[in-house]
Amino acid sequence: MAVDGQTKPRTLLNFPIQGTGADLMRIASIAAAEAGIIVCASVHDAFWVLCPIEEIERTKQHMTEIMMEASRVVTGGIVIPVDVEDIVCAPQCLGDVRQPEDFPMWQEVRTLVKQKAA
Repeated sequence: MAVDGQTKPRTLLNFPIQGTGADLMRIASIAAAEAGIIVCASVHDAFWVLCPIEEIERTKQHMTEIMMEASRVVTGGIVIPVDVEDIVCAPQCLGDVRQPEDFPMWQEVRTLVKQKAA
């Protein structure tokens, strides 16, 4: 991190916290891959994972354990709690689950992409 006279003290205090979070996410993503969990994306302090419907509960539990173990390793023993906020099942996965009015637009985009690829 480049620090100069304009760097705010709050930035300096936050830097180790953000770095620790990045380490936690890196370790959790590696562990998830090694466990066979398909990570579609990391989003700040969360992961979007993909699994068959019949494996949702098992995958959710396993990913939760992976993230909690990563937090324990990175912090030297402090386990950070993990929440699962949304479980999205097709066809809602084609759009933002928080904005169902966007679903038709995502269907149209998907159709146009398929037409372009053909």
